[in-house]
Amino acid sequence: MQNQAQPIELQGSDQPGGPAGVDTPPADFGSWLGPSMLLLGVAVLTWTMIRMAIRNRRRASLSSGTPDERLETIRRQARQRARVDAFAADAHELVQRLASQLDLKAERVEQLLEEADEKIRKLERMRRDASNPQTDTFSETSDRPDPVAAKVYEMADQGAGPMEIAKQLNQQLGQIELILALRRA
Repeated sequence: MQNQAQPIELQGSDQPGGPAGVDTPPADFGSWLGPSMLLLGVAVLTWTMIRMAIRNRRRASLSSGTPDERLETIRRQARQRARVDAFAADAHELVQRLASQLDLKAERVEQLLEEADEKIRKLERMRRDASNPQTDTFSETSDRPDPVAAKVYEMADQGAGPMEIAKQLNQQLGQIELILALRRA
C-alpha cells in the first residue's frame, strides 16, 4: 500500500493565506495606516514639547538673574524696538517723499506732452497755410479789419475750438464757425 498524499482544496479561498470564505482587506491599506498614525502622533507630541521648552527658556531668561539684569534686558529690548520704529518711520517718510516726487514728475511730463501737442498743431497749421494761400481776411468794401475776426483767428491759431472762442468772446457759436469757415475758403 502506497500512501499518497493528495492536496486538500478549500472552497471559497481566492487569496493565498486567507481562510475559506473570509474576505481580507488589501494589504497596502491596513499595513501602513496604523504605523503612520502612530508616527504622526509622535511627531505632534515632539513638536509640542519643543515649543514648550522654547517658551520655558524665554521665560526663564527673563525671570533669571537679579532685578538689575532683568531691567537691563528690558531696556535693551526697548532700545531695539525704538530703533526698529525709527527705521519704519524713516522708511515711511522716504516712501512719501518719493511718491510726491513721482507725482511732480508725472505732472511735468503731462505738461510737456500738452506743449508738444500744441506745437504739433501749430506746425500742421503752418504747413497747411503754406500749401493753401489764404484770401485776405478783410472785407473788400472795408479798409478796417474786423476786430472780432482777428481775435477769432488768433485764438484758433493757438488751438482753441469754436465753442471755447465763442464763450471767451461772448459771441454766438454760429458766428464763430462762419468766421472760421470763411478763413478756410
